Amino acid sequence: VTHSNVAEQWDWELRISNEQRNKEFLKKIVLKIWAIIKDAERMVTSNYGIPPSLPADLKFTDPEELHGLWPDADVHERETNAVRKWGAIFIVGMGWPLKDGSAPEEVRSP
Repeated sequence: VTHSNVAEQWDWELRISNEQRNKEFLKKIVLKIWAIIKDAERMVTSNYGIPPSLPADLKFTDPEELHGLWPDADVHERETNAVRKWGAIFIVGMGWPLKDGSAPEEVRSP
């Protein structure tokens, strides 16, 4: 099942301290990566005349919000709907059962 036209999933590791193990730090790192991606897009636009297509902002969301917005959709449909709504998303907290007892969005990474 294809859940988006373009999906990039990168795996990498960053050694962090116990104090850094929180959502605020995660979001800070993700926004740094998003800024690098946006800078690369600006370079491609400038050097090759390819119009930009990425949204200005990255939307942070979580499985509960997606489930609340689209309760009758499956996991992949929720992700597709979210990308259509916000353009670019980062889903925090995948892999855990939902509050209503529904199965986890995915078990990719808790």
